[in-house]
Amino acid sequence: MRTRILNIGLAAAVAFLAVTACTDQHPLSPRVSTKPQAMIPPPNFCRISINCPPPPPDPVVQISGGDYFTCARRGSGAVDCWGKLGGQTYTAPTRIWTGATKIDAGAYHACGINSSGQAYCWGDEYYGELGIQGPYQQLGVPPTPVCGEWCGGPAIQFTAISAGSNSTCGTAVDGVYCWGLVMNPNGFSTPNKLSSRNDYNAITVGFEHACAWVTPAPATGSSLDCWGVNTAGQAGKNPSTSPNVAFSAPTFVFVASVGADAGAQYTCANQIYGMVQCFGKNDYGQLGSATVGFGGISGTPVLVGDGSLPHGLHAVATGRVHACAIDQGNFAYCWGYNGYGEIGNGVSTTTQYQLPQGVQTSHTFTALAAGQWHSCGIADDTHVYCWGNNWYGQLGSATGTNSAVPILVSGT
Repeated sequence: MRTRILNIGLAAAVAFLAVTACTDQHPLSPRVSTKPQAMIPPPNFCRISINCPPPPPDPVVQISGGDYFTCARRGSGAVDCWGKLGGQTYTAPTRIWTGATKIDAGAYHACGINSSGQAYCWGDEYYGELGIQGPYQQLGVPPTPVCGEWCGGPAIQFTAISAGSNSTCGTAVDGVYCWGLVMNPNGFSTPNKLSSRNDYNAITVGFEHACAWVTPAPATGSSLDCWGVNTAGQAGKNPSTSPNVAFSAPTFVFVASVGADAGAQYTCANQIYGMVQCFGKNDYGQLGSATVGFGGISGTPVLVGDGSLPHGLHAVATGRVHACAIDQGNFAYCWGYNGYGEIGNGVSTTTQYQLPQGVQTSHTFTALAAGQWHSCGIADDTHVYCWGNNWYGQLGSATGTNSAVPILVSGT
């Protein structure tokens, strides 16, 4: 599975946002000297290769990464997931739900919306993040309607939804709703209406913080408003003066049109002029810039790549402590932690990369997703390829073997 603040000079530039939802507390390997450098992507041979797999009859049109799993939405609305989700381990894409128009994966749960605007969530519920009014500590819940009229309350017609690490938020025709831990240390087990503002139609949730915005942007641009925990600057304010940001006074971060995915204690956004900026926590280089040291934080955006990349970046996706984006030639780059090969540059060491590294593959990509320690992308041949950690089959392979370069997810 993004947020940001920005100076006035950049205020009309944003086009896509990502906040990471991966918050697993397993210890990471010791930091290693990085010597970061932007890498030249390999040429794309698959467009002309006779060995390319044929396109599937129902191609994947959206992907989203959770901690140890990935979910994909097909053109028909069918949702397949693989990896560890809801107490189950799926080593190949497995049908979870049908009828989806949007999906989003959190740390241990995922959510989606159908054509009528009804939200569904599935997976594990620890703090009310499934929004189903049931008791906490439910594991392996199948796709279940999020409370509204299903629980005796008013109907909620959602327009967008985002699953975070322990929270979920959605925009609706009558306002903004959140459930789980966002804005409430005890958690909400059902959707809690934060605002009646109904012009938001996109939202993203990270680790106890969230952002919402209007897309497509009006002629004057649209504001990206963020709220929640801001201890590392992930909600776009100085954490020393604003460790928490109330929804009643959200951060004005950008004037732009933005798209979303999942995340942790940092946020990244790509702007319409081909730049990606990140802010928040930088313990493993996930901000993509050498201007913020390892272990540092930034409540203001820093430019990914420090201006060294030849092509503008977009479609940023954030994992726990690594992120990926696509350049204007649709080649993929990743940066941050690389203990399991999630950077995709052919190296599986504990080296942290402060600057983007070219993903070593002959494919270009139309969309990316990032999980705890793995990454995936929809490639030019319409198939899904994943790389990084594969302990639970999150690369779509039963081998359990990690991969430092993209491998084909069978069945996609």
